[in-house]
Amino acid sequence: MLADQWTESRFITTTRQAFLHARQLLDALSKIEDGHLDTIDSIINQLMQKSCVEKADLSQSQLRTKVGEHVATLLLAKIDKHVTNLCVAIKEDLEECQRLADAATRCYNCLAEGYGAIDRNGLLHERLKRRTPKRPSIFEMCSWLDDVLTTCRQEVTERRELLARLALVRTEEAIEMLKHSKYCWKRPPSVVQRMNTYIAFTWHFIGKQNDQFQSALVQ
Repeated sequence: MLADQWTESRFITTTRQAFLHARQLLDALSKIEDGHLDTIDSIINQLMQKSCVEKADLSQSQLRTKVGEHVATLLLAKIDKHVTNLCVAIKEDLEECQRLADAATRCYNCLAEGYGAIDRNGLLHERLKRRTPKRPSIFEMCSWLDDVLTTCRQEVTERRELLARLALVRTEEAIEMLKHSKYCWKRPPSVVQRMNTYIAFTWHFIGKQNDQFQSALVQ
């Protein structure tokens, strides 16, 4: 996009859209934190059952008489299917988070392109970086956006990698990995507060309910 196509209004609109996606992303991550902690417990429970089956001698079991000599294989297959279904539920929500993160990142990259295109010595650049004790600049808001996206992308990546590793390690190791992950499953309160503050402040100044922000920038 050419420099003359970037106006103050376009910067504000694009920043607003980016933070809309970021707000939805934070909501989606909170849903995973609150909704899938029980899912992690269920996976741990299933893997503990799997560990017992792997260690058990079922040669004299009544199940072997009823089901057949492949009883252990059948039990393990049933457990693996249940674990897979639980993991898929988490993965689907993580995919939604990734979609929102990608949408916000596209807006952020668009803003970066605009900043690179405009004259750094021009009036528009001066207005975009202007801030007051009561009002942050558009540049400052974009630095907040970068922090939100970096933090959220890291969280999504770590959880996807955790689920991927479960299929590559022994059952006992997978159980320990999941038990450890429970302690850091939820973001620290300080991080949550920082992210929510960024969203709230930005939406206060450039949300659709505040149409006076653009004129305020030039005062």
